[in-house]
Amino acid sequence: MNTLSTVTWALDEVARPTALPLGLSTPRDPQLLRAFAVLRANPADLRRLEELADLAGASSRTLARLFRAETGLSFSQWRQQARMAEALGALSTGVTPARAAAVAGFAGQAAFGAAFRGSFGMTPGQARQPLAMGRDPIHAEADRPHHSTRYLEPSSLVGRPGRA
Repeated sequence: MNTLSTVTWALDEVARPTALPLGLSTPRDPQLLRAFAVLRANPADLRRLEELADLAGASSRTLARLFRAETGLSFSQWRQQARMAEALGALSTGVTPARAAAVAGFAGQAAFGAAFRGSFGMTPGQARQPLAMGRDPIHAEADRPHHSTRYLEPSSLVGRPGRA
């Protein structure tokens, strides 16, 4: 799946109120469900697995096994996806990348930007730009030159060698 289709898919998932973004399924196990509820209520919650296990009434090893069995991901992988889903959802509502970073629990924009680029192949600002113009990233991608990963506004090309 290429970056564009991943972002488009993620935006479609965020738009559905009954589905969890990025395919994060709701667990069935009651212990895992308690930990899951804490993290869904506040994706910025940075409690360790051991602390969540105490809240869930399970050992950290049991909770780790449950995360892997029910989600196919380790706890840290699942948490990162949940945070990215929350950030993408925030960006889709028009918040700034700095606010999206805070909502998702990142201490700074640099760490958030690196994690976002690693997940989606574009910066938070690039993901937000088409949304701010009332378009989704699939339409913005069609406007971008295929030889560049950065979108240049036509006004930025004036006066550059080889440009009109």
